[in-house]
Amino acid sequence: MLYLIGGLGQHLIGRRLIAAWEAIWLRIPLARSIYAATKQVMEALSQPQGAAFKSVVLVDFPHPGIKAVGFLTGYLEDRAGRRFAKVLIPTTPNPTTGFLQLVPVEGVMVTDLAIEEGFKMIISGGIVSPSDLLKKGQG
Repeated sequence: MLYLIGGLGQHLIGRRLIAAWEAIWLRIPLARSIYAATKQVMEALSQPQGAAFKSVVLVDFPHPGIKAVGFLTGYLEDRAGRRFAKVLIPTTPNPTTGFLQLVPVEGVMVTDLAIEEGFKMIISGGIVSPSDLLKKGQG
């Protein structure tokens, strides 16, 4: 079904049908919020390689001593000039949901994993993961 919708979307008639379907969803109050947020996430995830996520990182989550795999999305500074990393910690097996954490940069371990490898690890629940993940990270 998704393949069919994608094929239709490539043609003018398909684009109009998709726009009409979207307009219907945007008229429903609760559905509008959910649909708009989901659409933004999917657009961000479908950006070219490296545009949405900078690298795969490890951070302490949900508390110190427990490591979580996340995706670095950028950096912020607070008023005092301290630098924080924006890290999306996706949930398994659906990486389109998760937690956005602002982590002090010194608390972020950048890995050598490619973004695709990070997604494979998340979607598989950790079954597909390198055995030396914690040894290869950079500070």
